[in-house]
Amino acid sequence: MTFQYFYRKEERSQVGDAEVTYQVEFQSMLHTMRSIRHDFINHIQVIQGLLKIGREDRAFEYVNSLTAEVEMLELPVKVNHPALFILLQSKWVRAQNDKVDMHIHIDPHNSFKKMNSIDLIKILSNLIDNAFDATLEGTESERFINIEARETSTTYIFKVENIGPEIPQNHLSKIFQAGFSTKPEKRGVARGDGLGIIKKVVDQYGGSINVKSNKHSTTFEINIPIKS
Repeated sequence: MTFQYFYRKEERSQVGDAEVTYQVEFQSMLHTMRSIRHDFINHIQVIQGLLKIGREDRAFEYVNSLTAEVEMLELPVKVNHPALFILLQSKWVRAQNDKVDMHIHIDPHNSFKKMNSIDLIKILSNLIDNAFDATLEGTESERFINIEARETSTTYIFKVENIGPEIPQNHLSKIFQAGFSTKPEKRGVARGDGLGIIKKVVDQYGGSINVKSNKHSTTFEINIPIKS
């Protein structure tokens, strides 16, 4: 009975973490879809206006420019992992809408098959969302995020770097504590859960987290040992 109690408690905890991750991802996708819808309506109005005044030539040019813009929303790298592909596609679209210079480095041969998909998404989605929060505090010309995911014969390596505010040295030992956050509180919005979820997943796999932050950029690097 004691074993069943702790097993169910851990199971509920994992479900809760997954729920937090999916809720955050849902809100992110909702934000992206609203932005796309808003832009789409504006584009249609411009095309309609050009056609009404008989400027079919300008309307044609406008449609061509929109086609090029849509092509830019396609993820520029191949990803051999369905869940990771969907996550990165969503973040890529958000980066284009928020004018963030995003770079993604994924080896198309890496499948990360020895890691649970939800755990992989928990790590990268929270790291990338934190990077967005930080870099969006800067001017448009300074918004930058770099994402790397690769595997060696022994280790999965995930790295997310962003330009943004420096994390104070006295906060580095606290940022993975549940509820702790360097972000200002917003009414009705939970803060400080993302990094806590990441640490919990990394600990389960016996991995490590390295954080480097200075006035130029912040980098989170996570190493997960590959079990044979």
